[in-house]
Amino acid sequence: MAFLHEQNKLWQHIESLARELEFTIYDLEKRGRGKIIVSINKATKATAVTSEDCSKLVRKLMNDFLITGESFGLTNEPEIEVCSPGINRILRLSQHFMNALGERVKIIVQAAGTKNGTILLVGNLIASDGKTACVADEQTKKEVSFLLEDVKSARIDFKFD
Repeated sequence: MAFLHEQNKLWQHIESLARELEFTIYDLEKRGRGKIIVSINKATKATAVTSEDCSKLVRKLMNDFLITGESFGLTNEPEIEVCSPGINRILRLSQHFMNALGERVKIIVQAAGTKNGTILLVGNLIASDGKTACVADEQTKKEVSFLLEDVKSARIDFKFD
C-alpha cells in the first residue's frame, strides 16, 4: 500500500482524466500492481460526489488502463475503486490541511517529552501554511502549533448532532 503525491506521474495522469469529467483528485493510493483507490471531489465543490460520478471515472480509467496501465506499473485491468473522501476525511497532504481551515479536526502529533511521545489534538484547525498548522484545542482551550511533518495521523472530526 502506498499513498501517492501530486507530483507522481500516475496521480497527474488520473488527475488529467478526472478533470475531463470536472473532478479533482483528493487522494490516491496504489496497492501493488493490481489495485488503485482514487478519492475525488467535484471541481466546483458546489455539490457532493455521487455514486454515478464515481462510476463515470471508473469506466474512463478502465478504458485508459487497458492501453496505459503497464506504463504506470499496473496491470492492464487493475481493480479500481473511486470514492468520495467522506465527511471524516483523512488529512495527509499539506493542501488537505489548508482546505480544512475552520473545520473540527482530530490530529495525533509527535511530541517529545510526553508520556507516549504523542499528543492528541481535537478542535478547530485555525491556521495552516503548508509546513505548519495550528489547532484551537478543545480540551486545553489553547492554540497548539505544530509541524505537518510531525503529524502521525489527522482527519476531519465532524460532530454529528
